[in-house]
Amino acid sequence: MPTLGLTKLGAINRMAWWTNQLSYAALDTGGTSDAGRAEEMLDQVTKEILAAGFEFNVYRGREYTPTGTPFKITLESTVLAVWGAGRHAYRHFDAVNGFVFDIDRYSNEFPDATNICLDVVYGAATWDDIPPVVKEYISWVSCRKWTQINNGDPQRDAWLMEHILGAARAARPLTQLPGHQIQTAQPFVAMQQSKGQQ
Repeated sequence: MPTLGLTKLGAINRMAWWTNQLSYAALDTGGTSDAGRAEEMLDQVTKEILAAGFEFNVYRGREYTPTGTPFKITLESTVLAVWGAGRHAYRHFDAVNGFVFDIDRYSNEFPDATNICLDVVYGAATWDDIPPVVKEYISWVSCRKWTQINNGDPQRDAWLMEHILGAARAARPLTQLPGHQIQTAQPFVAMQQSKGQQ
């Protein structure tokens, strides 16, 4: 299958360019070189961002039945997050250590075998399974983190944040990551304007 959009090596080289490093000729998966460290960070950021959920990696309204003694819901190893859905949309859940964790009850044990309806967020099997616009978003967030560690330049950080916000608009995550919210006006300014109109 051909690679659509940015390659993984391309994303890592973008990280290198923003810290004035030379391009890497190849991936160094699991290695201790700069390329290996950059790839490790890219993989970490990929999981964090995919956990926010996109149309391509969220299975909507999936029914799970707690089983065993005590009653638990075991998740597939590729699950990054779960949210309450359907008749359970008002409840708060998460994926913790391979089980559904009921945040409201602060337990991964359920009182009975009643079905639970969840939206399930899956990770991608490979970099090539991620849509091009989401790869761009992941790449820019990775660049910012890599630059903060290796360079710490406030001007570059501001430029990278602009790239992140633009990429987030295109990728359309279902939930915004902290610090990546797209704001059209500062809340205080908007509040003052609305008071003046009264």
